[in-house]
Amino acid sequence: MNLIEVDNITREYGANKALDSVSFKVRTNTIHGILGPNGAGKTTTIKILCGLIPSSSGQVLFEGKSIDINDKNILAQIGALIDEPALFVDMKVCEFLEYILKIYKVDKSLHNEYLAYALDELELVSVSDRLIKNLSKGFRQKVAVAAAIIHRPKLIILDEPTVGLDPNAILKMRSLLLKLKKNHTLIITSHILSEMDVLCDDITLINNGKVVLCACVENLQVDHTTVEIKLKSSLEIEKIKQALLDANINLEDISFKKRSLEQIFFERIKAND
Repeated sequence: MNLIEVDNITREYGANKALDSVSFKVRTNTIHGILGPNGAGKTTTIKILCGLIPSSSGQVLFEGKSIDINDKNILAQIGALIDEPALFVDMKVCEFLEYILKIYKVDKSLHNEYLAYALDELELVSVSDRLIKNLSKGFRQKVAVAAAIIHRPKLIILDEPTVGLDPNAILKMRSLLLKLKKNHTLIITSHILSEMDVLCDDITLINNGKVVLCACVENLQVDHTTVEIKLKSSLEIEKIKQALLDANINLEDISFKKRSLEQIFFERIKAND
């Protein structure tokens, strides 16, 4: 069953198209990844899904009903974290989340239940009485995600939820996101393929505002690993090739492309037939 259906949406800024006829579907209780390089149109897409901006044409259906930026009933069923977390750092964690409940106009009789749910799901119970400004970046990110889920939305949209976190915090965030899909449908964005492979059930690959690929992650085949290395000179490519040979990797299976004298880069993914 599909919770979201994105139907041929286009977003224009003057003569420029940030999105060009984008379509994909999001299955209920899954994690759907929107993958693409910086500037591909990922953030524009999720802003339309959240009702923050309208599309120039096309529509987004939520349980079969068109999302309208004035439809508070549908928008109340969506929680989002876009760009940098908007946190009031001089508030305690529990105070901030209580404030978010008031913004969503959740019945006061449900506040304790919803607060306990968010603190438990994001493993924030131990820091609930601490000031947000005294928390690590990893815990701040958890607080931001807690604010996105505290009103029990059906859909959670997270824009690069692990960006800037240290490796340990990334692992913890991944674990928490996987746990959330038991009760929610998630859409996350990233420009890192390995992140999507670990977290997502389905992905939509966007580049230059257009959908390049929609597929179930299980049906994706990675033909080449992304390699991006800073070089002192182009001669060091030979050293890299020798290192690969020393690791018993067949160079016939690897393609190199140079962007400049300082970088080599290659990646290709496709869906299995």
